[in-house]
Amino acid sequence: MPIILVVDDERAIRSTLEQALSGNGTEVLTAASGREALQALRKAEPSLVLLDMKLPDADGTDLLKRFKRHRPGLPVVMVTAYGDTRLVVDAMKAGAENYFTKPFDIEQLKRTVGAVLENTRLKTQVEGMQAQVRRQMEPARFYAGKSAKVREVHAMVDKIADSDSTTVLVQGETGTGKEVLARRIHQASKRAGKPFLEINCAAIPANLVESELFGYEPGAYTDARRRKPGLFELANGGTLFLDEISELPAAGQVKLLRFLETRCFKRVGGTQDIFTDVRIITATNDDLGLAVRERRFRQDLYYRLKVMVLVMPPLRERSEDILPLAQHFLADYAAQFHKDAKRFSPEAAEKLLGYHWPGNVREMKNIVERAVLLSSGETLGCEHLPTEILLASALTTPAGLPPAAPLDDIEKKYILEVFTSHRGNLSQTARVLQISRSTLREKLQRYGMAPRRMR
Repeated sequence: MPIILVVDDERAIRSTLEQALSGNGTEVLTAASGREALQALRKAEPSLVLLDMKLPDADGTDLLKRFKRHRPGLPVVMVTAYGDTRLVVDAMKAGAENYFTKPFDIEQLKRTVGAVLENTRLKTQVEGMQAQVRRQMEPARFYAGKSAKVREVHAMVDKIADSDSTTVLVQGETGTGKEVLARRIHQASKRAGKPFLEINCAAIPANLVESELFGYEPGAYTDARRRKPGLFELANGGTLFLDEISELPAAGQVKLLRFLETRCFKRVGGTQDIFTDVRIITATNDDLGLAVRERRFRQDLYYRLKVMVLVMPPLRERSEDILPLAQHFLADYAAQFHKDAKRFSPEAAEKLLGYHWPGNVREMKNIVERAVLLSSGETLGCEHLPTEILLASALTTPAGLPPAAPLDDIEKKYILEVFTSHRGNLSQTARVLQISRSTLREKLQRYGMAPRRMR
């Protein structure tokens, strides 16, 4: 909501401007002095300031300069007495957006304020789009690796990028780099110069998912005063990445299926079909086949999404990539934080190889970042690694169990460890353990770990 700050020592002018400019989603704050204005600027983050040239405790041009130092992009419109031409010139040189002389025409002032606010909104939108384009033009950092599984993924990415219209489903555990893979597909395709937009279906409230994806018309909701384009429109010509697709609500699943079949959609509250050219890449760490059987996900949508399936292997299944990845991140963070770190000690490297990496590549990035921040020399040692890695056995038994532990204890420890690392998600844990949900439920109940309502 736009906030306008009116700074003037005359109460009548403050009251008149507050009454004239309030409403239609705009809030007006007032200040009678330079001190009050600076306080309001720190607290309220106004979108526009109407600033009197002469205040009892401050010169308007000096105050304008202080505003600009605090918030360089803040638009300020000066209000001055008739005939202060020199002061107006000084204010415009100092960065004022516009000026008005007293007495002023209220309607003209309202039009100018509206135009300044709209220009600011458009400027912010353009800057955001430019930043997005800059991010998209940077090559996606597809994490280094030479294992056979990673080479297979590389080869599939190249083929998928060439087949520009293909819908892609990326599967893999949390932290394996599914979003990075989606960006790599986009950048290797003919759509590379167009938008790459993304949304996490699990992070948006169910009642807002449809409006975020498809937009809405005025009046579709209580607060819907103007038309809002959704991600499908904004990504026209480019790629839309839907992460955690298994969490998409049922109504959103229906609309997504219709789009995949017809390449058109309707805004929420709209009646007109809108056609758009956008490539859909979805990702999930859930078992969509199991979600279909449990009737949490539409079967027809599942078959539409799995035209091309990419599976990101977990880090524990490609141990030959662990040290090259760790070294890759070490070099990145050493440069970023201006550290001298260049290598891992043999003991630290052994610990990295012996860890099971439940959080995959994302966990490794965080651990190496922490290690580099703690470092003071060229070599990262065990003292720079977190406790969970130091306690992990170099063997494949779960952390904290000796190699000769009874089989039942090893199974229990491992199952509980996987269950905890997947935040109690029954489906994900069963998939990793390669057992059925019912078998996992029985084992968890036996261990006294089964929650009342399992996912």
